[in-house]
Amino acid sequence: MRGSTMRESVTDVRIILECLQEAYQMEGDMVRSGKNIHATMIYPFVRMLQEKCRDLTEEQIHKTLWKEYEISGADRMFVERASKILEPYEGESEDEK
Repeated sequence: MRGSTMRESVTDVRIILECLQEAYQMEGDMVRSGKNIHATMIYPFVRMLQEKCRDLTEEQIHKTLWKEYEISGADRMFVERASKILEPYEGESEDEK
């Protein structure tokens, strides 16, 4: 049963990352101008990822993934690379329950 939970978690993270990528595309100019992500559509997705990766703060997740987005941009590689970056931190919240 644990295996299916992990697969669902990975899928959830990938879906959130796809949504985050779209939010970065729409609001990237605001991030570049220094706008606080709490006032953007980016924040809810970062928060969802933080709930899946408890060892990371929202700020750490955003800074790491934003840096990756700046490299990958709209390329499909963003989701792949971001997923690999977060993989070691996934599942922590499941163990804490």
